[in-house]
Amino acid sequence: MNELVSPTGRRTIINALLTLPQDWNWQAPVQVRAADLDVAMTVAPEGIPPFLAANHCQSCLGYRVTLHTDETGLRIVEASSTPADRLEPHAYLLQAYHVAPQWCDAAARGAGVPSWADLVHGLKFKPRMDLTRHLGLYATLPRFDILTLSGLHGGLPSSLVNFHIALNRQGLTIRDGRAA
Repeated sequence: MNELVSPTGRRTIINALLTLPQDWNWQAPVQVRAADLDVAMTVAPEGIPPFLAANHCQSCLGYRVTLHTDETGLRIVEASSTPADRLEPHAYLLQAYHVAPQWCDAAARGAGVPSWADLVHGLKFKPRMDLTRHLGLYATLPRFDILTLSGLHGGLPSSLVNFHIALNRQGLTIRDGRAA
C-alpha cells in the first residue's frame, strides 16, 4: 500500500501515476493509479498549479508524484514531484509508520495533531544544507515545528531500511528495516 489515510479521511498517495483526459478542462476527473489504487479524482482549484507541475514532471521527466487529498479522499488539494532516482520523502514517512506506529502517533500528538497521517499530510520537503553539503531534508509544520529526514550518517536518505526521522528533539532511527 502506498498511501497514508488519516482518521479524517485525508489521503497522501505516494508514487501515483496520473492520466489526464485529452483537452483536460481543469474540472473533469483525472485517473490516479498507485499500488492498490485505481480511481478517478477531481482537482481542487488551489491544487491545480502544483498538480499541473507534478503532471508535467512525471510525463516529461519521469518523476515520482505524491498527491494529497481533502477529507473526501477523492479531491486533490496538493501535489509534489520527486526525481525518479530518489525516493519520495513521504515514502520514508509511510515506512516509519509501518515500522513504529506508536512512536509516529505519539510524535504527532506531541505536535498537537491527532495522527501521523494528519501530521505528514501535505508536507513539502526542502534540502537541508551546510554550505555545500546535504544534511538531509526538512519540512516546517503548521506550529513551526521541524520534521527532518536523513540517512543514518547524515545526508540525503537513500534507503527505506536505513534512515532517521527527527521531530521536536525526538528521533526515530530505522536500521535494517527495524526501529533502533
